[in-house]
Amino acid sequence: MISVSNLSKTFKVNKGEAFTAVESVSFSFNTKDRFILLGLNGAGKSTTFKMLTAEEVPTSGTIKVNGIDIREIHDNTELMKNLIGYCP
Repeated sequence: MISVSNLSKTFKVNKGEAFTAVESVSFSFNTKDRFILLGLNGAGKSTTFKMLTAEEVPTSGTIKVNGIDIREIHDNTELMKNLIGYCP
């Protein structure tokens, strides 16, 4: 099971300003399910998937894959590839 709870990602931009790409997103689904995010350009779809695949570190919130917190294995990209199949 993949569980996402209150996921947010904020990027720092010019002169200390911040841009929030993803704000308080929560969802869950079984690992054998197919999952699709739909939305307008700039809605945070790519950023959300980058956090799911450990390419980006969330500003806040949690992502658990089969009960494993993604922050614990963020540097282990081989393990992430085995846990999540991703086709952009």
